[in-house]
Amino acid sequence: MTDKQLEKYMRGTYLGVVKGNYDTYCRLNSKEINNFVQNAGKYADLVIIKLRSNEIMFDTKGQFIHQILPELSETARTSYEGQKIINQIASKLNEMIDDSIEEKPIKKVERFIKEAFGQEMIENDIVDSLKESEQNVSFQGHIF
Repeated sequence: MTDKQLEKYMRGTYLGVVKGNYDTYCRLNSKEINNFVQNAGKYADLVIIKLRSNEIMFDTKGQFIHQILPELSETARTSYEGQKIINQIASKLNEMIDDSIEEKPIKKVERFIKEAFGQEMIENDIVDSLKESEQNVSFQGHIF
């Protein structure tokens, strides 16, 4: 794939969904994918689907990319051409991550999290911080 073909492939509209639940989705452009994965990925494994072709671009394990083009057959995946395309997409995704490091979720990602997981992002962050503080409790003043 040439650089021009890769740019064209990466442009467009995507749908971000929770793996296995395609009822609730978040419409994304390529620059919003990282924000979606970093924020919604805290709560579930995700799938990013290219809207025009209905092709799964990648799936995640939490906030980390698990597999690029997971629908490729094993034969296509292990071929030189298949590996080359996967590596090109991975490289482009890394560039997009570097260009869009933003910790706070954008509005559409907040709405998706609320709809998909049934609660506000802030509530989850409070629960997460409470769990962390419980793990960091000091026992210095206690006699056992």
